[in-house]
Amino acid sequence: MSSVEPVVRFCPRCGAKAKAPIEAFAGPQACPSCKTKVLFWDVTKEPAGEVVEAINLKPILSLNQILIAVAASIAVILITLMLLVTGFVGVAFFVAVLMLFAGGYGIAIFLAQQYKIAKQAEQLKQLLNALELAREQQTGISIKYAALQDNFTSLTEAANREAAEKQRLYEYKIATQEEQFQARIDNALKDVKEREFTAKAIVRSIAIKYLDETKKILIAKLTPDNLSQTQ
Repeated sequence: MSSVEPVVRFCPRCGAKAKAPIEAFAGPQACPSCKTKVLFWDVTKEPAGEVVEAINLKPILSLNQILIAVAASIAVILITLMLLVTGFVGVAFFVAVLMLFAGGYGIAIFLAQQYKIAKQAEQLKQLLNALELAREQQTGISIKYAALQDNFTSLTEAANREAAEKQRLYEYKIATQEEQFQARIDNALKDVKEREFTAKAIVRSIAIKYLDETKKILIAKLTPDNLSQTQ
């Protein structure tokens, strides 16, 4: 059978029939008739086996056949009485013996049928009780399964939300740390540039001062003789 081919399943509570792809019956579904969320099963609500045999139990003779047999018995009795009145005792006795055997056989059949009916009724009652108990157990199991499935779904959704929240916080923390690290790098580069600028300014001022001092020393050492020699 193809997985997309619709199948027939039955509600365990009300016996309603539902038709859908087999995947749709993998979990509890709402019954279209009683609106109860149940796990559909692939059997009808009608009992099977011995239960069906007991339900379909019928008498050996129909009502018309019983009426015909009663009428024939009454006719035979009347004929027997007429034979007795007219003096045919032997024939009447023979007919009476036949009626006795027929009546005994009929009573035996009746008692056997009554016993069979009583046993079938008792068996039917036991099977129906067992079937009803099985239905209640199956309904309880399907309801518990539905509750567990709902709880599992809720737990899964909660776990997914918690994981998503943790991921968001982690990404935010990483982004914050990156921003802080970048800010530290920028501050460090700025500090290095400032120190470099300061160092250059200090070196430049020292060089200018050194040149000025050297110039003063040289000028102080100059005399007319030194000046004429240099010229």
